Amino acid sequence: MNALFEEKKNEERNIVVLGGSYSGAHAAQYLSQRIPSNYRIILIDKNSHFHHLYVLPRFHLIGGHEHKAFIPYSGIFKESNGQYNGIFLQSLVKKINSNWIEIDTEDTKGIQLPFDYLIYALGAQVPTPMNGLTTSYRGSLDWLRASQKQIQQYSKILIVGGGALGIQFAGDIKELMPEKKVTLVHSRDKLLPLYLPEMHDGVMNRMNHLGVEVILGQRIKIPYNGFPSDGNHFEVETVGGDFISCDCVLLCTGQRFNTSLIEDFNPLLVNGDSREINVKETLQMNSEDLEHMFAIGDSARTGATKTGNAGWYQAEIASKNILSLIQSRKNPVLENYKPGTPQIKITIGLSFRISQLVGIDGQPYIKEDNEGTEDLHASQMWPLYGAEERDTIN
Repeated sequence: MNALFEEKKNEERNIVVLGGSYSGAHAAQYLSQRIPSNYRIILIDKNSHFHHLYVLPRFHLIGGHEHKAFIPYSGIFKESNGQYNGIFLQSLVKKINSNWIEIDTEDTKGIQLPFDYLIYALGAQVPTPMNGLTTSYRGSLDWLRASQKQIQQYSKILIVGGGALGIQFAGDIKELMPEKKVTLVHSRDKLLPLYLPEMHDGVMNRMNHLGVEVILGQRIKIPYNGFPSDGNHFEVETVGGDFISCDCVLLCTGQRFNTSLIEDFNPLLVNGDSREINVKETLQMNSEDLEHMFAIGDSARTGATKTGNAGWYQAEIASKNILSLIQSRKNPVLENYKPGTPQIKITIGLSFRISQLVGIDGQPYIKEDNEGTEDLHASQMWPLYGAEERDTIN
């Protein structure tokens, strides 16, 4: 923390990255290895650890691996020679301006931190089943372990939303706890409509094999005060007037983007319908006087699917464009981001996986295999952030 407020040397300039998830963390690492010596990267996130979101549904249900979902940021800027060329700061961002942000840390409130370039990568709010996560490692770990015990008390589980999260929850619960009644309700007639039709077919086949009841083309009426969570049975009404009996509802619907900071700064930057940040093809915020401010990942209106691999590529484009602006602010050579063919990998149960990948010919194809592991290969993420499992504790 003190490094932020030490007297700057050689007119040191700040590149601030807001959000340390998949896209933000990659942008910070990419830039830290390429910036001139008079620049520094400051990566800011509210969480003490990187949250590996894609494994959390599994670890919500099964114990023994939950610590692998939380990767320390302490080594994220560490190079092979042991030197650090960036700063990670756990902080809440309270306000954004065109050349500074206001942050609250654990020790100090209302700090104004100036920047020369900014990458906004604050993504979306975590889905309802994950909203018990905290900003601390220990708090999140304790919540996951409590959730593993809580799910055992339910016998009829209704999952609302047939996206990747809902599909994974349904498959995992039914395979791990086959005695439970699991129902998946989705508002559309097809699952995963952004992908090849074979994705829908493959998911449905697997659900049928496991014994998950799938109801398509139906919406659920959500009570103003939410659904009960005391373990007693209750009826959930669909918009069509049908009723589904259950004792637990997992809401896995939609995304709410974390764009309020940008809307407070300049409401015209946020799309009125989707609440995403309007960006140019260069991923700069869509205003002529904000060429130094970028948005990537889920919160950016890029036309890409909201996946980690899409955000990863956006991080590199934004980072390259910042480097070009540093080199020549008057005549930069900027790259445009073009969304690629959507790709995804979903586990349905402990080992079965279905993926849409892109071949060397550029065409998408579907792959099914049984090569999944209980921990979803979570440990493979750790070296990407300069960490080892021994860097944390249970």
